[in-house]
Amino acid sequence: MTVTKTMIENLIDKLNAAENNRPNSTVEETIASIDAVCAPDFQGRLNNQPFHDRETERQGERMLFTMIPDYHRTIGRKVIDPPYAAFEWIITGTVNGEPIESIGCSVGECSEDGLLKTGTVYVDMTQIPGLSE
Repeated sequence: MTVTKTMIENLIDKLNAAENNRPNSTVEETIASIDAVCAPDFQGRLNNQPFHDRETERQGERMLFTMIPDYHRTIGRKVIDPPYAAFEWIITGTVNGEPIESIGCSVGECSEDGLLKTGTVYVDMTQIPGLSE
């Protein structure tokens, strides 16, 4: 099957909905929802570091979603060139009662099954207190 722009748009929407459900679900439920849109052989990385597996990604998500219980991500501009996509985003929420805003960009590849095959997140880690320490 050929990866289409519509498949990628649907994948981005599902991934964002999974992450944005954090205020209404537990950390583990949020991570399970993200797992559902990732390919079994998913490879991710942060700020162009070496690729890692989905379990390593879960560890980072566990820390992020625990620190920001009212996590919300707003998707901005998207560039889609199947099977690849890039999109800007803004994360808002609170860390220890203090409001935060983090701006970043994600670049990914969609599998023929419509799942996230690879993903790279580019973000200034100092924008979220506690993550850069």
